[in-house]
Amino acid sequence: MNNEEYEVAGYIFENEKQADRARRELSGIEHINEQLKNKKPSEMIEIYNSVIDKKIFRTPIGYEYLKGVQRKLKSIPSVKKEDVKPIKVISNTANENKKPQTDDGFTKKALIFINVVLVAVIIIMFIISASGKTKFNEKKYIEQIENRYSSWEKELKERESILNKKENK
Repeated sequence: MNNEEYEVAGYIFENEKQADRARRELSGIEHINEQLKNKKPSEMIEIYNSVIDKKIFRTPIGYEYLKGVQRKLKSIPSVKKEDVKPIKVISNTANENKKPQTDDGFTKKALIFINVVLVAVIIIMFIISASGKTKFNEKKYIEQIENRYSSWEKELKERESILNKKENK
């Protein structure tokens, strides 16, 4: 393919994916410029630092823009230099080779480990339920309940007879 297909704002990118990202960053730059218009220096710093923290820009176009905003902020006398965060450069190749993560931040290895543990727990539950030691004996349980109620019944009859004797006197 022709390199001109991957040209964005005077930069030529290696592939379409990088060029698309650069195009998106250009529209993001326009949006941020609108936000920065007529803002106080403290609000500008807050927006700039938020963009840095969110790692929105990852192409030379974005870095160039951030550097310009950084210079502008540092040139304002009321702005403390330490309040303006440095620009963290993220390598494009590192991002492309990075293994995808789930939305919760778990890697594939962690999810596989969790699945293995859950399968092991299920197997252990089947083994426990299959063993004869823990089976529920309905007849024995019913017999215990009947014995308990019969002893209560005897006790109640004894008390009733005592009360009847007292009343008859």
